[in-house]
Amino acid sequence: MLVVRMKKKKMMSSSDFNWCIENDFQVYIIPEHSFARICIRKGGITSEGKDFYYTNGVRVNIVERKGSVLYKSQDLAAKELNKVYKYLRDEANIR
Repeated sequence: MLVVRMKKKKMMSSSDFNWCIENDFQVYIIPEHSFARICIRKGGITSEGKDFYYTNGVRVNIVERKGSVLYKSQDLAAKELNKVYKYLRDEANIR
């Protein structure tokens, strides 16, 4: 009898993901040619992904930060999202 063992997929830490949403961090993957890169926007959820929004007549600009690592595929970048969520949460707790 042949027994095949499947690798367990790591589940996303929902607490880190929820923390990013509650603190208005938009984390996403963008394709660049045949590669992929992880990007972060502070205020990206409030601005609905736009570069700016107005609140009480004041223009608020949103800055997109592109990650320094180029991944060979979007799948590889997606596997690193949990680390990005955790990093953002840990960095905010240090300050």
